[in-house]
Amino acid sequence: QTNMCRLYDAARRPTVDRHEPSKAQLEAQMTGRIALVLSLCLMQNIVEHLQLRYEPPSFSDQRERTNSGTIKRPATIDAIVSDAADHWAERPFVIFEGSTYTYADVSLRADRTALGLKSLGVEAGDRVALWMSNRIEWVVAQFAVTRLGAVLVPLNTRLRSVDIAHMLQDSGSVVLITQHRAESFDYVDIVREVLAEDVCPNLQHIVVAAPEEALENPFVTWADVDAKGASSDGRP
Repeated sequence: QTNMCRLYDAARRPTVDRHEPSKAQLEAQMTGRIALVLSLCLMQNIVEHLQLRYEPPSFSDQRERTNSGTIKRPATIDAIVSDAADHWAERPFVIFEGSTYTYADVSLRADRTALGLKSLGVEAGDRVALWMSNRIEWVVAQFAVTRLGAVLVPLNTRLRSVDIAHMLQDSGSVVLITQHRAESFDYVDIVREVLAEDVCPNLQHIVVAAPEEALENPFVTWADVDAKGASSDGRP
């Protein structure tokens, strides 16, 4: 009973929370928070200052200043790559089969391919299908198509003639970019099956990378498209 009374009296006594911070500790915490806020504001001002000073040599039309003073960044993947080619021309961008392609290399190849596709009649808004395994031409074709304002239609490499025919017909693709062979699989043979069915009335040209034999119309080699683009004037 005596012990219970002692516990009761102890519970009634006002206690001091040992974890409650002192006045000095509170002042230190407040000072730290103020310093953190000031640091964040300073960092934001530095970032905004750097953004205002950043003005690449090209694509100025895509970097017009807004009313708030900020600068519009490139809004498309192609514009970003072109911007990277302007700033880091010699930096590696793609490594394929032991060869290194810089930003400048890929951007230049995309220009040539775009102009080559343009010579085939591809215009803004046209659908261009891309059926290809991992190759440097895949990357170049992607940027070339978008530089023309055309629409890229990537196709799964696991698809076969029935599926490919349906997707080409449904998309209304005017050009198909593919490769001749990947190991034992022959893309050209599948495309010939699709052409024999005559179900893709919009399809006009098939561009083939790494051809292993002479190809008949409407097939055209990637090298021929590249050569046409290289001999064209201007940019896409």
